[in-house]
Amino acid sequence: MAYIDRQVRHRSSRMRDRTPRPRDKGERVETDKANHDDVRDQFVRFLEAELVGPTDGETEILTDPPHRRYLAGTLYPRADHDEIVANGLSSTLELSDLDDEDDPEPYEGAVESDAQPTDAPVEASTRFLPSSLGISFFTAADEIMVSYSAGRYETVEAVPVEGSSRGERTWGRKPTMRGHTVVSGALRDEPILEDGRGQLDVRWRPRLGGHLVTVTLTNAARATTQKPDRMWDDLLTQVELSVEMPPGSLLEYPAVASETFDDEELELRLQYRAHENHAVGHGAAPEWTRDGAADRVIARTVPFELVRGTLTELSDSWQVNPLAFDSSAMANSESSRTEICAALGTLVSAYSSWRGGLDRESEAAKRITGRVVATESRMRAGVEVLRTDDVAWRAFQLANRAMVLQYQRGTKAFAGVRRSLADPADLDPEAVRAPKGRPWRPFQIGFFLDVLTGLVDTSHPDREVVDLIWFPTGGGKTEAYLLAAAFEIFRRRLVDGDFGAGTAVLSRYTLSLLTAQQFQRAAGTILACEIIRRETEDLGTTPISIGLWVGDATTKNRFRDARSVFTSVREASDPSDVFIVDRCSWCGTEIMPRRFSDDDAAYGVKASGSGFALHCPRPDCPFHDRLPVHVIDDELYDEVPTFVLGTVDKFADLAWHERGGAFLGNSGNFAPPSLIIQDELHLLTGPLGTTMAVYEHAIEIACERDGRPPKVIASTATIRRAGEQVRGLFGR
Repeated sequence: MAYIDRQVRHRSSRMRDRTPRPRDKGERVETDKANHDDVRDQFVRFLEAELVGPTDGETEILTDPPHRRYLAGTLYPRADHDEIVANGLSSTLELSDLDDEDDPEPYEGAVESDAQPTDAPVEASTRFLPSSLGISFFTAADEIMVSYSAGRYETVEAVPVEGSSRGERTWGRKPTMRGHTVVSGALRDEPILEDGRGQLDVRWRPRLGGHLVTVTLTNAARATTQKPDRMWDDLLTQVELSVEMPPGSLLEYPAVASETFDDEELELRLQYRAHENHAVGHGAAPEWTRDGAADRVIARTVPFELVRGTLTELSDSWQVNPLAFDSSAMANSESSRTEICAALGTLVSAYSSWRGGLDRESEAAKRITGRVVATESRMRAGVEVLRTDDVAWRAFQLANRAMVLQYQRGTKAFAGVRRSLADPADLDPEAVRAPKGRPWRPFQIGFFLDVLTGLVDTSHPDREVVDLIWFPTGGGKTEAYLLAAAFEIFRRRLVDGDFGAGTAVLSRYTLSLLTAQQFQRAAGTILACEIIRRETEDLGTTPISIGLWVGDATTKNRFRDARSVFTSVREASDPSDVFIVDRCSWCGTEIMPRRFSDDDAAYGVKASGSGFALHCPRPDCPFHDRLPVHVIDDELYDEVPTFVLGTVDKFADLAWHERGGAFLGNSGNFAPPSLIIQDELHLLTGPLGTTMAVYEHAIEIACERDGRPPKVIASTATIRRAGEQVRGLFGR
């Protein structure tokens, strides 16, 4: 008991310290005197104060209702059963419904990150207007101390002014209510806070090695004739709940038995075995500390966590030749093929060395290392293709040159910023002759080596493998698959000549907005490919182009509709980018001027009832005559773009409109598409995924060449059970 008494005094002072101080209206972060960690921490404190409050001291006065001024940390009165039914919400969970025999069992092992007990005594009826919050944890302690605090506001009605039905309404905050309770067993509806405004419930369940404890704080007020969000004086605001226990007594939170886990869950548990979970939140996020003085669990209504960026570079200790990532050297026709292939070999060797240090004892570890071994073998095969296949090596060099040019033109010195026709643009041909690219990240060049054999050899088993590039947002997935796309575009033309023109790549997205964004990024790569085609004799005479194939709401599908839209925009005082492309991806010149112009040459659009084309308005730009960018369906069917980027629902339109067959070989005039890219794979689930699987099978049959299917690449930043989803969508 001496431990609890000592911690009571310590905790009371800590809770007082946590009360946000009044914030000066003119307060600013001194960025010139603070590092980025200080600036971030001050911003987080500011954000928490704005969301939870109080921002103006313990006795502040608000002119808005407290639940509207502060969006987090508020507990509302509980609605009665009749109101719950009237609003179509489920009934309130009662503690009597939470007997021990209802607990899931058995519990064992380490925590599953998303494990959450089904018996948590938290109001199911208040997910939108929460009346309670809580935390569950596993402890070896026989006694814990629960601390809590909350604020409240009283409504003040001013004397009505003459001619007004009521006076100005304000809300004054009362001093923070605080308290603590020592608990060694179950509690139910324990009155806490001033006048019993809160209730404390503790569920105390014995388990092998300790106790599974759930602590819940509930607003004791009941909403009967009024809506809960109108009972301002009964709201509990700035609610805090925490639990302290002796040091070392907070144990890892138990998860359901591992027999219920599938293979992927077991592998994730192995990979993240160093990340332990000690609590689960109910209506709040749990935060725990174990500092040697005490173990603590806190319910956070505004959770925050420092998420560190993913490292994409390798340390020098792996001894990878820097040439393995040098895109500029790979793009240079005078670079040594032997040296570059040897450098790529050092990357594969480093991957092999990393594999050698992996745990192989469990079945989950064996499955993981088995896939790593297969990836290593495929990467080595990719290096061998570049070493021995002259066409593949040439296409690899050209693809790297396209990506280097795309990177260069995407910088602010070129097309990275939108510029008017009156602004200068850098069109110096010397910049094109010796561009400097960004080094490849290890996963990007590794992924390319992984898929290379399946692209080059249609008879290889890898051709039927769906390769998923899975990397965090902003990490460079798009550049990785654009390298593969550029390679395939060039390889087809080197191998098949004019027959290899036509649509080589089909790229699909699930949302029109995502499609439009990725289209502008991919357009830069395609323009670079077209520049290379113009300066190279053996890539044919058909332009390398890109087409956006989406619904009428994003860009018009018919020539006549496009002409009508352009006629309207041409007369507008502030023309908008109705045709998606806002600038030339080579020099940055805007397609539509920001302001109305009498000069037709300032508009990079030519539209008629029988044709449509985009072009760069700048006379000395290599794409002044026409941009190889197509955004109108009628135009796509006529031009047959090399790279077609569309939404998945548009591909379903193939069954109803035969003109879409132009992208599938154009009635035998061209080779069918040999590469399919499915971005944002995780969105193709449920009914949409089921429907797309049917169309996917038909599209793949239409894309077969000599009985062999196209190569499929997918990408995502977040996914679970990817293998099952790929089999369901692609049957591979």
